[in-house]
Amino acid sequence: MPLIETIKIWSDIGQNVTLSVAALITAYFGARGLTAWRRELGGRAKFEAAREILRALYEARDSALTFLDSLRSVLWADDKRQHQHWLLLRERIRNLQSLSFELEINFGARMNDKISPLLSLGAACDQMMLETGGSKMTLEQLQGYLKPTLRSHITDTVDNLESTLTKHIR
Repeated sequence: MPLIETIKIWSDIGQNVTLSVAALITAYFGARGLTAWRRELGGRAKFEAAREILRALYEARDSALTFLDSLRSVLWADDKRQHQHWLLLRERIRNLQSLSFELEINFGARMNDKISPLLSLGAACDQMMLETGGSKMTLEQLQGYLKPTLRSHITDTVDNLESTLTKHIR
């Protein structure tokens, strides 16, 4: 066999091996890129969900504490202002409740247990308004709703959720 044919055969073999190696390297880096993209996409979704949930959580906490403070301070002396605080609290609790599904999807079912005290606060406020008919409360009624631990319970619940969700924001 002449030398030129041998070189041509070996050249073809080398070319095929080089193309095969290049295809394998391309497939490897393509798979790594897709994996990184998928991980980034999931992280971005969790980041955005955590940020939105924290915003709603802070708004609900602030409304709840404002509502409780106004109950203590005026004993329903200003019905209109009190009613506005209550409506704002209801709106923010409902917003938080609608985000609780996103919380469960992105962070697991155990997170619903952490947010349920705030959601039940909204139901308790509704019950209180229904029982009093939106009228001025007596001191006994007020003391029944304003247990000393309620304020700390709200802030502890928010702090607990905050510590879990801020991991996904940083």
